[in-house]
Amino acid sequence: MDPKAVDDDFEREIVFYKQAQEAVQTAIPRLLKMGIKVFRPSDYYAEMAKSDEHMQKVRKRMLDLQQGKERQEAIRRLREEKKFAAKVQKEVLENRQSEKRKLLEAVKRHRKGMKSQLDDMLNNAKRLQRDEAEEENEIKREREAKKRNRQEGRGNLPMRLGRRMGRTARDKKYGFGGQKKRSKRNDKQSFNEFSSHAMRNSRRGSGKPTSGRGRFRGIKRR
Repeated sequence: MDPKAVDDDFEREIVFYKQAQEAVQTAIPRLLKMGIKVFRPSDYYAEMAKSDEHMQKVRKRMLDLQQGKERQEAIRRLREEKKFAAKVQKEVLENRQSEKRKLLEAVKRHRKGMKSQLDDMLNNAKRLQRDEAEEENEIKREREAKKRNRQEGRGNLPMRLGRRMGRTARDKKYGFGGQKKRSKRNDKQSFNEFSSHAMRNSRRGSGKPTSGRGRFRGIKRR
């Protein structure tokens, strides 16, 4: 017997139980071979070595110990489950924080990229407006310069013509700019010139009177 079972009622009872069990398992086959009855008749009553009160105490003690072990096992299992649940929850929280951090970084990068693209678009729009304004100003300046050159050209045309050609030469080249009415009527000088010319032509001819103006001049002479 284990020395610890001497002062421990439960361990001592276990030892006694095992010894009796081993003795029964060994004795029953032998007794059956010998033809000795080993089972008690149904109407036979025999008092046990231990009283019922004592056995109730042993039974209660064994149930309490078993329930205590089960409670301890349940508490241990619950504690392990809580530890595992806390570990899982911690990992879940860490994963959520990591995902949240990654999401925030992605949002920041996206916003930064969008802001950069927006700044580029605004700069391009401003540059385009500035170029259009400069082009309009350049066109406006060119128009004003052409208009000014035309005005200056009209104002300086008489001056340039006056410097290049005198009045007499201009009248000779372009004609007199005064009255044209009755400018082709004959005067005394033109009539004398025409008469002398007609006489010369009549001397060259056959002597016959001519028609038209020549005959008319002959009539006037008579």
